[in-house]
Amino acid sequence: MTLPLRLLATLLSAACVVAATALPAHATPATITANSGGGGDWTATTTPQLMYQDTQDVYSTSTSGQPVTFAASGGCTVKTIASVAGGLSHAKVTGTSGTTPCVLTLASAAGNGADAGQVAFTLATIPLGQTARVGKVMTKVPQTVKTRHTYVLGAANLKTDQGQPVTFALVTGQGICTVGKDKKKRWVLTVGKKTGKCSVTATSPAVPPNYAGLNNGAAWAVVK
Repeated sequence: MTLPLRLLATLLSAACVVAATALPAHATPATITANSGGGGDWTATTTPQLMYQDTQDVYSTSTSGQPVTFAASGGCTVKTIASVAGGLSHAKVTGTSGTTPCVLTLASAAGNGADAGQVAFTLATIPLGQTARVGKVMTKVPQTVKTRHTYVLGAANLKTDQGQPVTFALVTGQGICTVGKDKKKRWVLTVGKKTGKCSVTATSPAVPPNYAGLNNGAAWAVVK
């Protein structure tokens, strides 16, 4: 090897060493935690369910010490209440679907020797239950009915708040109570001569994708 070539090799070797030592070290991404407040931190399998139209709190911190930002996709929206450096960041998430999962993405900038961090949590969404104006006997306290009496379970053509027809059915107490309609076409519970126990259900069809079917029940002791 001639002298100029040796010199060139030495220079190239030195350049490689300089380039290698000039590369910055990579910090660990910040760890972001989240919880609903008053409970343990969320994990991939311990996130809460989110009901359609329900709003829940989410609190978060980052090991970077930077504020946590919130973003939502799928069956929910999110509103930031407080994004605090070195403290708890707070947001409220609202369900917009009864079936589409809610995906919350939390992120924070670099700090405290940590790189920027990001984490996503998936919350299962569930339909909202329907309601109906059933008869007072369905919520009667004490839960007793008398022999040889008739009680109104629901109005004629009773419907839920989502316009679905409500149907009543006897579950237990055959031979003691009956469920049917009176002359005014109201749903009624008719109690016979025997004492014992009776129970009924009030049900309606679901309204996909956001409303579950009505499924209410009531039970009574039959007394004289």
